[in-house]
Amino acid sequence: GLSPSRWGVPAEVAGWALNSSPAGGDGNVVIAGHQAYGAAVFAAISLGELAVGQELNLKDGAGRSFLYRIVELPDPIPLLGATVEEAAQAAAYSAPTQSARLTLITGWPLATTTHRLFVVAERVTALE
Repeated sequence: GLSPSRWGVPAEVAGWALNSSPAGGDGNVVIAGHQAYGAAVFAAISLGELAVGQELNLKDGAGRSFLYRIVELPDPIPLLGATVEEAAQAAAYSAPTQSARLTLITGWPLATTTHRLFVVAERVTALE
């Protein structure tokens, strides 16, 4: 099986999971960020400010932009005491995919991080 991701999430920016696809890639681009710590780059996610259908612009290290559209905003999944189904669902969100997608991961609620929160977006187009 695959070894689990090792999340070293930086405090001031969002962190890309090294074993996920690169920005604009054909698989699952997984990016994690804090909602309550450091610059709290993903606070808006934890506050419920994103919506299905909203577009996200992702830039890679070379400055190329890729457009994604949010397709799923699942309910928060508990970090402790998650059911087998919830734990499997959380793992599936960060697993590799065939489709070109972007998965954002942060904590919830804003102050305490008792849950993981996911945002799933599909690649619309490479903007170049």
